[in-house]
Amino acid sequence: MSRIDFLFKRLKEKGESILIPFIMAADPDFDTTEALILEMKRRGIKLIELGLPCPNPSRDGPVIQASHRRALNNGISLKEILHWMKKIKETELSLVLMVYFNSVLTYGVKSFVRDCKEAAIEGVLIPDYVPEKAGDWIKESREGDLNTIFLINPDSSERWKGWVKRFSRGFIYYASWSGPTGERETLPEGLEESVRRLKLQTRKPIVVGFGISSPGQAREVGRFADGVVVGSSVVRTIEMNLKERDMVKRVGDLISIYLRASREE
Repeated sequence: MSRIDFLFKRLKEKGESILIPFIMAADPDFDTTEALILEMKRRGIKLIELGLPCPNPSRDGPVIQASHRRALNNGISLKEILHWMKKIKETELSLVLMVYFNSVLTYGVKSFVRDCKEAAIEGVLIPDYVPEKAGDWIKESREGDLNTIFLINPDSSERWKGWVKRFSRGFIYYASWSGPTGERETLPEGLEESVRRLKLQTRKPIVVGFGISSPGQAREVGRFADGVVVGSSVVRTIEMNLKERDMVKRVGDLISIYLRASREE
């Protein structure tokens, strides 16, 4: 049983949902990312989704696209990021990477899996993978004991859903809507019904992301999902406070607000 499996099992026994913040690696630099990770752990976070910057983030909206650019402007490579992550693997946090298909192919699937395991990465989400191209990735990941996390959209076909339910490990990521990431004023109509229907079809945890933009929304989604990802609102707080000396604390304060809301009945 992986650390992610154990985490979801323990929370299910408590009847709780897990809050999963998203931040971009090296936005604005490695030291700040490490400080953010440690601050979120201090605030009570157990699992973090860490983005790997790429030039064409097709599933990301403007806020997270900007974080890709800030990280890339540092001139860093994917190899440098994974090497840096080896230094922070003793945090006892579960880390899941979000990375795009071409980045993995360019790096080399076998090498990417190996370096992820050396950095104690628990799982990898590749939002633009398609079933026909994922065979090598699934094979290498399983041999390397790395969780493969795949995405279901509201308009995904039954064939796609069946494939994701079969091959996702760790959890299934359900995008609340089919467009790019970004903050939204309201949750999509029918979201709860869709997630509950999916949960009848699989025993794997269902985590909901895309458009969860307020503590109230996170609380509502946490009542029917096993986990909730908050991304754009966290990344926007980073962007708005880049020049502030207490930026890390401000992000931590936001995380604490989300955590309090997620635990409210």
